[in-house]
Amino acid sequence: MDRILDTINQQFEDSIGITDLEIEETKLSEEAVQGQDILPILPLKNIVTLPTSIVPVIVGRKSSIKAVEEALQRADKAIFVTAQRHPDTENPSKEDLYEYGTRSTILQMMKMPNGSLKILVEGISRGKMLEMHELDNYLSGYIQDLSTIIVESEVDLEASWRQLKNTYAAYAKLNQKIPQDLMTMARTSEDKDSITDTIAVHANLTFEDRQKILETIDLNRRMVAVSILLKKEMEILQAEQRIKGRIQNQVEKNQREYYLTEQIKLFIKN
Repeated sequence: MDRILDTINQQFEDSIGITDLEIEETKLSEEAVQGQDILPILPLKNIVTLPTSIVPVIVGRKSSIKAVEEALQRADKAIFVTAQRHPDTENPSKEDLYEYGTRSTILQMMKMPNGSLKILVEGISRGKMLEMHELDNYLSGYIQDLSTIIVESEVDLEASWRQLKNTYAAYAKLNQKIPQDLMTMARTSEDKDSITDTIAVHANLTFEDRQKILETIDLNRRMVAVSILLKKEMEILQAEQRIKGRIQNQVEKNQREYYLTEQIKLFIKN
């Protein structure tokens, strides 16, 4: 099984060989740029938010609380959410943060008794942090919005979509906690874009894999990458089921043996 997972991991690395970092070196990156905005920045520890995700967050750092308060004063309540490279960094600099994150909206905010905030943020779109500054004790920066890029032909895109659709259907049979009818809602390429991200939100992905998906703005490559990650997760779930089955069989065997032993003892006494 380790050999299978290594192969799947290599396929994943190959599938995202051209991410934003390389796409930016081509004219395609110009098509992806929607505009720039100055937004408060919210660094998160061990959490990667994706477009379409709705995530509850406990905000405790004074600088982050201030960033949330500044975002709430905006009409759109927008904030740039990005992950820290190292969760133990308390006062992150630009180098401590991933430059790719999500333009997000604060849906709810509640003050906690200890002074921290509990917020609900919704990922809206991908973004790239161009510059970061500390203003009035909170982080703020120039954020470049990124739209999804479709490089391949419609035929290739549809082939990747069908592969993802079939893989997700198989994955949904193993994981009953995820939406079962998610794929039926796709009608346009925009639907496929958001659904691909939604699948990544619901799938049990690692922090690193989630960040790679976030940085993959080409829709076809993202579909392929998510399909590979789902297959990897399916391998793990199937292995868990096999192990669970062996344990259950052993437990039942022990119970039968115990029952027979007790019956024999009772027969001897009589």
